Amino acid sequence: MRPIKTYIVVASETEARMLENDGVGKGVYQFSQVSIEKSGVVHHKFADRPTLTQAAYGPTAGVEPRTTIRDANRHDFAVYLAELVEAAFRTGDYDRLVLVAAPRMLGELRDALAGKVDIYAELDKNLVNTPTDEMARHLETVLAV
Repeated sequence: MRPIKTYIVVASETEARMLENDGVGKGVYQFSQVSIEKSGVVHHKFADRPTLTQAAYGPTAGVEPRTTIRDANRHDFAVYLAELVEAAFRTGDYDRLVLVAAPRMLGELRDALAGKVDIYAELDKNLVNTPTDEMARHLETVLAV
């Protein structure tokens, strides 16, 4: 019987590590790492401060931006990671997917993957800086490693 291969994406808003588990008792190992800078999705076109607008009558007023740079970057990095995950799934590189990220990034990843790849389990923690040899301990609650 073939072991179940699990793809584990451990992400923050600015970097992600791709880990893999090849079955129960095999532990996890990292096979890739990507940062938002190297992905090419960093935006500088959004404003973090109110912009000025002139009303028909009265003084100039500030208008809050709808999307901050941080929100836009988080969203686009999640979409970029989702494309990597989806491509790996289509080529049969893994059988199931586990997402590990802080709550906001986890939500962005979940939305970006919706309808494309089934998510086996989620862990809402930022573990991107956790050493690989300690990851199995954190993943025990969602995966038999």
